[in-house]
Amino acid sequence: MALTDLEKQAIRKTWSMVAKNPRDNGVNLYKKFFREFPVYQEMFGQLKGMSQDELTNASYLKMHGKRAVEAVSEFVNNLEDISGLDRVLKENGDSHFPRGIIPKHYSIFFNILVAFLGEALGDAFDESAKNGWTKAAEVMLGVVKTHYKTYVEEEGNRGNGIQV
Repeated sequence: MALTDLEKQAIRKTWSMVAKNPRDNGVNLYKKFFREFPVYQEMFGQLKGMSQDELTNASYLKMHGKRAVEAVSEFVNNLEDISGLDRVLKENGDSHFPRGIIPKHYSIFFNILVAFLGEALGDAFDESAKNGWTKAAEVMLGVVKTHYKTYVEEEGNRGNGIQV
């Protein structure tokens, strides 16, 4: 499912607004994620049990949120370069899969990302942007699933008990 030129343009335009302030937008993205799926906050040892107010000032969340925004920026910068997109998501998976993060978690996070953009950007998040980001999330998830399958197969071959 290829993105149209109009969708790519809308993705770049809307993301440029978010990328201007990666730390605060990253924190707000994760706060939304944790509000909607509190169980996932518990996967972050440094953030366990923190209130939404406490999360706002948590240095770990500021750092992790900023890195998440920067990772999405790399995706956006590679919309025309499939091998670059593949590399970015493989590196992300290589970091997250050993921590028990699976494609389902990515799917939920990508859906939260699209919803966050709609809330944060208001009218700037028009139908082209929504369609583009929804498609982009599906593309990213497809790449993640491919890399996860390879990861699981490799771990199974090492005798770590992970099954495909």
